[in-house]
Amino acid sequence: MPWGELGRDKLRVTKGEEWVKRLDFGDGRNHEAHCGECLSLLYWTSQGTYVRVPYGALVDEPTLKPMGHMFVGSKAPWHEITDDLPRYDEYPWSTD
Repeated sequence: MPWGELGRDKLRVTKGEEWVKRLDFGDGRNHEAHCGECLSLLYWTSQGTYVRVPYGALVDEPTLKPMGHMFVGSKAPWHEITDDLPRYDEYPWSTD
């Protein structure tokens, strides 16, 4: 799933906030937000400071393009990656 990451203070819901349903992760900092009608994932928070937005939830074309493929080591065997972006078997960034 292509997604973009931005600071929590940069995201705001401008319309339909009454339809947004939050699923808290229980740590008091992170949650997922879904459409209350169709349950589509709208965004999720990460590390208490970032928001990750699936590109499919955007109305306009994102200005940031995908930079690579994560978790290629466990992708479905029938899924073909057809571009030349970098591929990572696991999470490509350090979690330390």
